[in-house]
Amino acid sequence: MAAKKTFGKLQIRPFSIRYIAPARKVLFELIDLTYAAAGKDVRDGFKNVYDEARFEKMFAQKNGVNYVMFDGEELIGVAFGWHYGGRGNLHWVGVKKGYRGIGLTTHLAKKLIQDMRRRGAFKIELFVPYTNKRFISIFHSLGFSEKTRLEKDKFGYNLTYLVKRLRKPTVHEATKRIKIIGTGGQGVKLFARILAKILSSLGYYVSLNLNYDSAVRGGDICADFIFSEYPIDSPMIAVADIVVDLEGGHEDDIHAKEVIVEHESGSSPKRIMYHQGNILFTEMPIKNIAHTQFGSPVYVNMLALGSVLRHIGINIEALRLEKQLPPKYIETNIQAIKYGFTYHG
Repeated sequence: MAAKKTFGKLQIRPFSIRYIAPARKVLFELIDLTYAAAGKDVRDGFKNVYDEARFEKMFAQKNGVNYVMFDGEELIGVAFGWHYGGRGNLHWVGVKKGYRGIGLTTHLAKKLIQDMRRRGAFKIELFVPYTNKRFISIFHSLGFSEKTRLEKDKFGYNLTYLVKRLRKPTVHEATKRIKIIGTGGQGVKLFARILAKILSSLGYYVSLNLNYDSAVRGGDICADFIFSEYPIDSPMIAVADIVVDLEGGHEDDIHAKEVIVEHESGSSPKRIMYHQGNILFTEMPIKNIAHTQFGSPVYVNMLALGSVLRHIGINIEALRLEKQLPPKYIETNIQAIKYGFTYHG
């Protein structure tokens, strides 16, 4: 079908939950186009992340940067992204068949870039299959450059990791510190090592320090994890950007900007957010979810990993994580990561 020569009134609007149904249709068309060479199982894996309930929850979050494009009253394009800590990530940008090849994808991408710049982003990144030359060309024209290629043996298919620098970040902006607290058997080491593999593959400097004799009250294991645009001077963390407390009960010992903490929730899992002083606490019923959704407490680490990846803006939808996971219970681990990534309570 040739591109339309006449249009109604083209508009870009902020995403709203009332647009979920038509936006999903356009998104699924984009998934089929972008990953046409990757196989139906890959495309279905992307689509399964976006059932209507999770779609609504994901786009209610404050760090989302999401727009839709209309031709009159017809939704024809989507632009979905995420901003956290100075980093922007473009997840999906594009228009439906019949509207391609006339600059509308570029127009949507510029809107996301403009919004992320306004929010203080120092860089914007995205993943594209490196067989998709048209899409790569669009983003090269917008000032993106290839930072690295992620080969199939690392993430399941060949990806180009593209980055647009908006400004030079300070060392403080470019460095994120994550502290993971847990007890024996909760998989703190695995959590931290998978996170390290993912971020080092993306070209970040990474530091991981495991403390088995933790001074944190009640914790058997504490992992200090740092990733940065710059070489890391010290592997130790005094004040973390994010603390993940898999067991709960360490609130008085925590020095952080944001805390993701386990809380008991009974039979109705909910996500609770509140401030205590200058710290933002996000209480998640991680153990409850592990039991009710996955049948075992061993998945608390993968649920929390998904939540952290979402917080720091790593688009797991573009990564085949089975290449980074141990083979035992691999499918359930992947599902737990995705659940944590999209969980909003």
